[in-house]
Amino acid sequence: SSIGAEGGSYGLHKEHISGGGMNGNFAYRLSIVREQWDGWRDYSDHDAWLFSMKPEYIYDTGRLTLNLRHSEIVDENPGTLALETWSMNPRVSDPTKQTKYDSKQTHASLTWVSNLSDDTIIIAKLFGQRRESYVNSFWGNSKIEQPSRGYAFEISIGKNFLDLPHELVIGHELVTRDYNNIAESWGDLFINWKNTGFFVEDRFPLFGNTELKTGFRYDNRDWNIFAGERWDKNGKAWRPKLSLIQK
Repeated sequence: SSIGAEGGSYGLHKEHISGGGMNGNFAYRLSIVREQWDGWRDYSDHDAWLFSMKPEYIYDTGRLTLNLRHSEIVDENPGTLALETWSMNPRVSDPTKQTKYDSKQTHASLTWVSNLSDDTIIIAKLFGQRRESYVNSFWGNSKIEQPSRGYAFEISIGKNFLDLPHELVIGHELVTRDYNNIAESWGDLFINWKNTGFFVEDRFPLFGNTELKTGFRYDNRDWNIFAGERWDKNGKAWRPKLSLIQK
C-alpha cells in the first residue's frame, strides 16, 4: 500500500492512494489518483479523478479477474492569441476562443483463464466501455457519446507434430463501437461500427532459439453512418501472418 502527494508551480498538486492484498483465493488491488493544475495561462485549468480496482479469484486450474477503471477529467483550452495581444501578455486568454472539455469514462472487463490440462488453456473475456464528453466553446456546444462492448475467446492447445512441439491457438472476437455527436451549432453525426474476427496461429521451434509463428486472421466490419443521410458500409479482410522469433 502507498499514499503520496506532489506539488508544483501554478497550483499543481497530485495525490494518490493505492493498496492491495490477498486472502486465501481472493486477491485485490485499489487505486485512487487526484490531479489539479491551474495552468500557466488564464483559462487553462486541469482537474482529474481516476479510480481503478482489480478483484481476482484464483483457484487450482485458473482465475477469474474483474478490471474496473473510471475517470472524470475537465480541461480548459485558452485558445490562440493575436500577435499584438501575445506580445503584451502571453498568459491571457481571449474569451471568444476558449474551449472547455468535460469527459467521463468507465471501462470494465471480466476475464476467465482456465487450464483444462497441461497442454490446453482457455481464455474468455467480456468487456465494455462508456465514455461521454461535453465540449463548450466559442463555436458551439456538443455532447459526444462513445459506448463500446464485446467479447473475446481463444483456446491454446499444445501438441507434438512431426516430432516438433506445436502451440495451436484458435480464437474469435466481437467488438461493437458507437460514436454519437449531438451538436447544437451543426448537424448531428452517428456512427455504429461492428467487427467480427477469427484467427488461427501455430507456433513451433525451428532450430536453436528460433521459433516460427504462422497463421491468419479474418475480419468482417460493418459501418452505419448517419449525418443527415444514411450510409451502410461493409469490409472484409484476410491477413496472413509469418514471423521468426529469436529468443
